[in-house]
Amino acid sequence: MERNQEIEPVEDDAYKHCFFHYDIEHQIKWPDLGEIYVLELDKCPKGSDGTKLWDWMCFFSAKTKEEIEMIAKRNPDIAKAVEKLSLFSLGRKGRRIFREMQIAKWDKIYQDRYIREEATREGLKEGLEQGLEQGLEQGLEQGRKELLTKQVQTKIAKGQSPEVIADALEEKIETIYEIITNLK
Repeated sequence: MERNQEIEPVEDDAYKHCFFHYDIEHQIKWPDLGEIYVLELDKCPKGSDGTKLWDWMCFFSAKTKEEIEMIAKRNPDIAKAVEKLSLFSLGRKGRRIFREMQIAKWDKIYQDRYIREEATREGLKEGLEQGLEQGLEQGLEQGRKELLTKQVQTKIAKGQSPEVIADALEEKIETIYEIITNLK
C-alpha cells in the first residue's frame, strides 16, 4: 500500500512546532483535519517572549502551586484552566458539592430569566389593556364633541341663540361659544 499522506511542519520556533496533514499525491493541505502542536517544555525561554504561549509553557512546566497562581494572575485564560483543574483534585464529595452549586447557579439564572419574561408579558398585557381603555375614553370624548358640534351647528342654522342652545343641551355657555368660534 502506497503512502499518500504525511504530516508536514507549518511553523517551527525554538520551542513550538506545528504540523498539519498533507496529501502527497495531490499536493493538498488538509486544514480541516486539524493541526498538531508540539511544545518542548525544556526549551521554554527563561524570560517572557511577549506571547500568550509563553504563559502556557510556564503553566505546563510549573513545579509549585505558587508558580501556577502567579501565572494565573497574569493570564485570565490560564486562571480558568486552573479553576477547572482544581475540580479534579476535590475528590468525589467535593465534585458533588461543586456540581450542586453549579446546578443551583444555573437554576437561579433560569429563574431570573423566567421572572423577567413573565414581568415583560404582564407589563405588555397591562399596557395594552390600559392603552385600549385610554383609547376608548379618548374615542368616546371625541365622539361626544363631534356630536355636540353637529347639534350646535343644527341649532344655529335654525336661528337659536348660544344661550338657548347651552340651556337646551345642558352645556356651559363657554363651551357653546368655543364650538361656534371653531365653526367659523
